Formats: sequence, structure tokens, C-alpha cells
Amino acid sequence: MKRSGQKATAKVEEQRAAEAEPQTALDHFLLGERARGADAIAHYTAALRVEADHVPSFLRMGDLYRRGKHPEQAQLCYTAALGLLPDDAISITRKTYGYRGILYQDMGDLALALAAFTAARDVDPQRWSTYALRGLLYHEMKNYQKAVDDFSEALKLIEDHKAAVARLRRGHGTAAEVYMNRGHSYRELGQFEAAAADFDRAAQLGPLRFGDEVALLYVMGREEFRNPAKALALYRTLVAARRKQLDSPSLRNALAKNLHSLGHLLETSGRLDEAEQAFAEFLSIYKKLAAELPDEANYQENTARGYIRLITVLRKNRRWAKAGTVLGEARKLKYQHPNFSADLAWWLATWPDEKLRDPRRAIELAKEAIKVQSNNPGHWSNLGTAHYRAGNWPEAVAALEKYNDHVHDAFFLAMAHWQLDNKEKARNYFDEAVKRMRKRDPDDEELARFRAEAAALLEIKKPSGSKTKTNE
Repeated sequence: MKRSGQKATAKVEEQRAAEAEPQTALDHFLLGERARGADAIAHYTAALRVEADHVPSFLRMGDLYRRGKHPEQAQLCYTAALGLLPDDAISITRKTYGYRGILYQDMGDLALALAAFTAARDVDPQRWSTYALRGLLYHEMKNYQKAVDDFSEALKLIEDHKAAVARLRRGHGTAAEVYMNRGHSYRELGQFEAAAADFDRAAQLGPLRFGDEVALLYVMGREEFRNPAKALALYRTLVAARRKQLDSPSLRNALAKNLHSLGHLLETSGRLDEAEQAFAEFLSIYKKLAAELPDEANYQENTARGYIRLITVLRKNRRWAKAGTVLGEARKLKYQHPNFSADLAWWLATWPDEKLRDPRRAIELAKEAIKVQSNNPGHWSNLGTAHYRAGNWPEAVAALEKYNDHVHDAFFLAMAHWQLDNKEKARNYFDEAVKRMRKRDPDDEELARFRAEAAALLEIKKPSGSKTKTNE
């Protein structure tokens, strides 16, 4: 600790001396290290005026030019540095060839990039990063087998390097990245089992870095990779890890995204109680973030999404009382988006408990959605349904007949025409709705409720339908 402190003190003194009156190349170089962009380049250029063969300044300038999208200047700097380096400067020579390889790859000159990475490998064949870089290049060149070979050599060198392994086990993810890249190359070769094994290993070594990507492969990737059980387990791991890192809004945002994915998987697998917990936590996080940072649109949007997802799961789980309570909160949210307005409009017009309906507000929300998306059949369906609930029969018919795209549209058209004393049209629409329901979704509980309501109004005997069930 004492030796480290002495070095830090000496460095500070060097920087102060350089700032006071830069005279040597090192003085200018240190100023460049503390500057950015054009100012840094100016300091490195001053260092080279004092000492024309100052290699560190060439390398730093090359890196700045490369990142600033000035490839010609970067190439000149790297070439100059390589011409000045002695034969025994193995590490810095390898790095310079590596930088030049990255430069050529960015420029799209893959042949020169390959030559540069190979030169770096020849200078120091025991450095894993060179193989990892060349593996990425081979993958881009669609030479997937050579990519796999280089990634494999990189992993072997990493495992042989005890310090690197120790670092990886603390979660820094160097090997995780190589496993991830090799997995992609295996995938292109059609070796799906090997690819899946590498993706699993990448997620294990670097869960916070690669867990999302791997989980997404298991959910939405090629058929060979789809594995909802693995995705579910991985999202549980991610949520548990991210709950320990809540020091900033961005970290809480990351946790909430994983909760949303977890909730979706739980919902689709029928684990509705667990899905409810995941979406409730998702909503809680974004409500707090939106309150703390009201100008951040993403937080407001996800608060609305949280309400929709939670209400949807509660409805599926037939927890109507709690769903109604959450709906009451959601309708107070001052957030305008056609999808959010549409969902609220539908629920406020059709909620099983008539006490929670508000057709007037549903009409307003449906019109808001139509202003933004006038050609969306669902929005017109919501408007027509809301008008029917409000007793506006002609307006209901006009809105619903604009598209008549959904099964329930025909049920509500039947009821609206019956109210207008158009009995024949009402029966025709009812028969059409029943045919649609049998073809599209014969077991839908909500449609069964609408059918029973329409049959009762039209005085049709023996309507098939089911009472709304509850788990509460």
C-alpha cells in the first residue's frame, strides 16, 4: 500500500509540473492524457515536436483518430509507432498491430485487418485477446470454423492464465464474451448443441452482461434454441442479481425490464400468481421512477405498461376485485398513448362489474386513440362498444359497422340494432357473431358473457355462456 501511494503521489507531482510549464515530451503527453478530443491531440502533437520518436503519443493519437472516424490519420500514427518500436517491445508492438487491425476492420478492409491481427499473433502468440479479435474478424468474413478455432485458442489461454481466471470469477466477463462469440459461430455452423453450451457458459460467467441476450435467444431465437424453462431460470437469476444493485435509476430500470420479461414467461406458462408478483414489482419500480423523474418519458410509458400488464394477468386469474382496484388507479394516470387509451376504454365499457364501468370516459379515451390511429379497427370497436354502453345506439352502430372486425363487434351490433327496433338485422348480426365465435375462439369467457347478454336482450332461448368466475 505504501509503495502504491508513493507512485500515485509521484504521478500527481508530474502532472502538476507539466501543467505549470510543459517542457518535455512527457509533460505534453501527461496533459494529453487529461484532455479530450482535439485538445488531447494538440498536446500529443506538442509532445512529438519535442521528441519526434515519442511512441506513446503516436499510439494515443492513433486511437483518438480511430475513434473519431479519421482512419487515414490513425493509420499514419500506427505505422509511425511500429517503425519506431524496438524488437523487444513485444507487448506494445502486439497492441499496435491489434489497434491497426481494428482500424482496418472498421474501414471494411478485412484482408488488411486479418494481416494485422495475424502479425499481432506472431509477435505474441500467448495473448488471448489477439485470438479473440481475429475470431470476430473471421466470423465477419463468414469463415466460421476458423472463428471457432481462434475463440477456442483464446479460451484455452484464458484458462491457462490464473490471474485472468481469478478476474473472470469476480464477474468481469472476459471469458463470457469469448464464449458468447464462439456460440454465435457454432450457431452459423449448425452445431446447435455446442452453441447452446457456450451461451449457457457465457450467461453463467457474465449474467448481468449476457444474461438478457441469452434469455432472448431461448425465447425468440431459432427453433433449435428455444427453451422457455432455461429462459425462465435465467430471468430469475437476473432479477435476483439486479435486486442487489439499485443505486441508480438506470439499474432500477434494468431490474424492471427483467421483471417484465419474467412476468411474460410466467404468464404464458400459466403461473399467474407469480406473474402477478413480477408485474406488480415492475409497476412499483416505474411508479417511483416516474415520480422522481417526471420528465423522463420512458418511465411514464412503462408505468402505463405496468398497469396494463398487471390488470391483464389479474383478469386472467379471475381476481376481479383486485383488478378493479388497479383499474381505478390506472384511470387516474395522466398519460396519453393510443394503446393505453384503448385498453382503458375497453375495460371501462365492458368490465363485468357494472359499478366499475364508465362509458362516458370510455368514449373520450376511444376518441383520443382514434385521433392518433384513425385506421385502427380496434379503436373504432372500443368507441362503438362504449357508445352502446352509454345508450347511444345510432353512434354505436356507426362506429361498429366501420370495420366490424372483431367477434364482439357483431354481438354489440346485434344489441344496438335491437335497441333501434331493427329486429331482423339484430338477429342476423347475432347469428354472424355466433359463427365467428365458434370458428375463432369458442371457449373465450368474455365472448360467452357478451353472447349471453345479447341472447337475453334478443329473447333467444338457451344461450350458451358461462358466469364470470373468481378466485377471490
